[in-house]
Amino acid sequence: MNFTLPLQNKANKLNIIFLNLSYLYLNLKLSLKLSLRSNLRLKLSLKPRSNLRKENDLTRFFH
Repeated sequence: MNFTLPLQNKANKLNIIFLNLSYLYLNLKLSLKLSLRSNLRLKLSLKPRSNLRKENDLTRFFH
């Protein structure tokens, strides 16, 4: 009993460390995914506006 308790404590500490690291990894992965998605949305939202401005300038020029 005396030998198993310290090993159990070490195993519990390692388990807690592993859970914390996996939580941090998943959090980082999710935040990267969300930031990439928002950057993509920003790029996609800027592209049509610039294209629309070009079309408007062309229609103004020809009318």
